[in-house]
Amino acid sequence: MEAFERLFRDAPDRKLCRVNALAFAAAGGLDEEETIAGSCRPRR
Repeated sequence: MEAFERLFRDAPDRKLCRVNALAFAAAGGLDEEETIAGSCRPRR
């Protein structure tokens, strides 16, 4: 998911210690279910 890649690449450490998937989805206008699934799935 591109939005997570941007977050992990650009966000300061304090924003990465706890990512609330629902709040992240709401702030970015993203689908909640897809965001939750993307946050739980490891990337290679």
